[in-house]
Amino acid sequence: MATQFDSREAARFLRTLRTGEWRFPGSGLMSSDGLVLAKLSRQAEGAHVMELQAQGVVGLSVYANRAARVRFGAHLAADGVFDRDGRLHLVFEEAAISEADLSSFELQLLDGAL
Repeated sequence: MATQFDSREAARFLRTLRTGEWRFPGSGLMSSDGLVLAKLSRQAEGAHVMELQAQGVVGLSVYANRAARVRFGAHLAADGVFDRDGRLHLVFEEAAISEADLSSFELQLLDGAL
C-alpha cells in the first residue's frame, strides 16, 4: 500500500463523488470482468449506440462469434451477435432509454457459438 499522496489518484477519486446523472467517460467504461470495453455514442438523429468490444486474447476467445443478451435494469434487454473481431453494436432510440440506464448492464452469452 502506497503511503505517499498521489494527486492524480486523489483527483480520480474525487470525480467519483460527483452528484447528478452519470456519464460515460470519453474513453469508455470497462466491464467488471475486464474482458469487454463498452463505448457509448450518439447518432446524428439522436439514437444511442453502444459498442461492446472484447479485450485481449481471452476476451476474443470468449466473445467472438457468440450470441449475447445485454440487460439494462429489469425492463430492457437487447440481443445481438459479437462479430469475429469481438465487436457488438446495439442501437437504442433516444426516447427508449437514458444514458444513466445504459451505464449499468449485464452481459449474458446465449447457448452455443454461431
